[in-house]
Amino acid sequence: MMTKLLMGLALVVGYVLGRLRRPKLAFALGTMIAGRRLRLSPESLASFAAEQLAQHGNRPQ
Repeated sequence: MMTKLLMGLALVVGYVLGRLRRPKLAFALGTMIAGRRLRLSPESLASFAAEQLAQHGNRPQ
C-alpha cells in the first residue's frame, strides 16, 4: 500500500514540475531520491562507471 502511495505521489510531483517547466529540478529530485533509496555513494558510482568503461569501452560506434 505504501509503495503505491509513494508511486502516485511521485507521478503527481513529476506532472506538476513538468507543467511548471522545471524538468531539471524534476530530474535532480528523482535522481537524489533514487540515490538515497539505493544507498549509492560517489565512490560506488565511480567504480561502477570505470567497470562499465573497461567492459564496453572498446566497442565501435
